Amino acid sequence: MRILFIIMSLIISGQANSAPLESLDAFTWSNRLILVYSGPEQAQRFRAQLQEADDEIVDRHIIWFLIGEQQLLTNYRGDLSDSLKHRLIADWFPDENKKPEIVLIGKDGYEKLRERRLDLGIIFGLIDTMPMRRQEMLIR
Repeated sequence: MRILFIIMSLIISGQANSAPLESLDAFTWSNRLILVYSGPEQAQRFRAQLQEADDEIVDRHIIWFLIGEQQLLTNYRGDLSDSLKHRLIADWFPDENKKPEIVLIGKDGYEKLRERRLDLGIIFGLIDTMPMRRQEMLIR
């Protein structure tokens, strides 16, 4: 029974697809997203922050993407398409100003916050005020 639950959870979250992820549409209504556009000098620090907060990230149904010039890192467990990084930059960071920028996207697919620094306390606090998150916290 537990295996069936895990498989269903993966299917619902879009992580069991065999096709590589090409857009963020698969996450609408199932996950919140944190997109971090970063130069190489900040990437390691941002990655460490995100990994250190893994329990809070999982609890809030967050998938994160760390987008840099040469790489795309994520906690998403499926395959990524070769074009995903370029699509994320074009859709969410079109100015390519080379400065760090963080975007929080809600489960509804809309931008909720855009900042220059990664402050997970502020992000988690904002998420915890959202109606869908409040319902999730009541269900636990």
